[in-house]
Amino acid sequence: MSIEIINTPGRTGEVSVDIDTICNRDVLESRTKKYLASGWDWNLFSNVIVARFTGGVRKGQEFLLDGQHRRQMFKEAFPEKETIPAYIIDVEDEQEYHLIFAKLNWENRKQANAEEVFIHKAHGGDETAIQLVKDLNFCGLSVYGSPDAYGTVGDLNGPNVKIGAFKRALKNGHDQAKMAASLIARTWPGDKVQGELLEGISILYKEYPSLSDGSKVQRDFEAWFTNYVSINSQYLTARDYKNAGGAVHHRHGASIAKGILKHYRSVELRGEDSCSKKHKQSLLPLGRINKLLEK
Repeated sequence: MSIEIINTPGRTGEVSVDIDTICNRDVLESRTKKYLASGWDWNLFSNVIVARFTGGVRKGQEFLLDGQHRRQMFKEAFPEKETIPAYIIDVEDEQEYHLIFAKLNWENRKQANAEEVFIHKAHGGDETAIQLVKDLNFCGLSVYGSPDAYGTVGDLNGPNVKIGAFKRALKNGHDQAKMAASLIARTWPGDKVQGELLEGISILYKEYPSLSDGSKVQRDFEAWFTNYVSINSQYLTARDYKNAGGAVHHRHGASIAKGILKHYRSVELRGEDSCSKKHKQSLLPLGRINKLLEK
């Protein structure tokens, strides 16, 4: 495939630290303070981008194009400096200047997602991230960031889960999260773990100990779940049970837990290990989950 090459490479140089800008963003003091809280790190600094006009009424003039916050932090870190390192590009006119700004700051920019950042933190020695990797291994789960050799952490043989969903599930207890992950893996082998469903099932295991104590009701519940709930995908299962549980805003995990519980309490399996609806309704009162949804 032939790729069109547009424009020529820019060049590095020094420009005035007070170089004008035609149109840029407000400098947020809270952001610069946050970035400078641990000091100035040259390894985290990339040159500001400066546009040099080759045509129009501004021909020969230079203006800051991208790097307003970097320029401000540089001035705070080096108040004695009169110039700042820059990458200088040629633009024809103001129209091109504005289009390049839009592409740099929106169209052509992809921020790292939560999983990618988490994986880099884990490999970088961040204590919280390292502990979460241990928790992933304990629960038989993994977090995927890229196909590279170090792009996945946790149990490399386990299904993938989003890190935010995994942390929410852990709030219900490590054992409960592990059991929830195991139930999902047995029900949908080889699939990625749907985060809200993981949270919802871990809530059930936390709020209703009889579902996780090796009792008859646990065996009945897990047999029902793996054999009957599995007819739908995880996505549809989570969606339907969330709606059945009221789809309470900011309580999606608890809503799913309620939806699952309502359904399970209403059915009765056949067999020696099955539980009657009356027995289940006695052991698994809806009031506990309703309290969570009311918080």
